[in-house]
Amino acid sequence: FYMEGRGAPVDEAEAVHWFRLGAYNNVPEAMLGLSLAYEYGRGVGRDAALASWWRERARAPLATDPGPSSP
Repeated sequence: FYMEGRGAPVDEAEAVHWFRLGAYNNVPEAMLGLSLAYEYGRGVGRDAALASWWRERARAPLATDPGPSSP
C-alpha cells in the first residue's frame, strides 16, 4: 500500500519496513516485495545481491536461514 499509495500516501521507506517485517516472518509476498525494492532501489539503495537473496528465499519460504542482518 505504501509503495503504490493505495489507501495511504506513497512512502517507500515505510513500505520497506513492512516488507522486512513480513519477510523475516517467512511471508513469501513480503520477501518478493523486499527483493523488488532492492532491485529497483525503492526505499533502499539498489543492491542486486540482496535482491537475488530475497527472491530465492521467496521461492523457499520455510528455509531456516534467518536472513541478512538489517541495515
